[in-house]
Amino acid sequence: MWLVVEEFVRKWILPVLVFSITLPLWVFLVAGIWLYFDRGSAIRTAVNKAVTELVAGAELDALNATLVEER
Repeated sequence: MWLVVEEFVRKWILPVLVFSITLPLWVFLVAGIWLYFDRGSAIRTAVNKAVTELVAGAELDALNATLVEER
């Protein structure tokens, strides 16, 4: 049984994981998994909140500039 699994990994999984154009595919897989499981962390929540406040502030500034221009 183990030999079948080992052969499968060597023949199919390993070549896919080490295939690269500029970065190995496993780098993208690890980053995607990390982003998926990191959604609820405190740092991620703080960053999302800061980005939301930044975008809202920029929108308010744009609306205020539009109002001043229209007056």
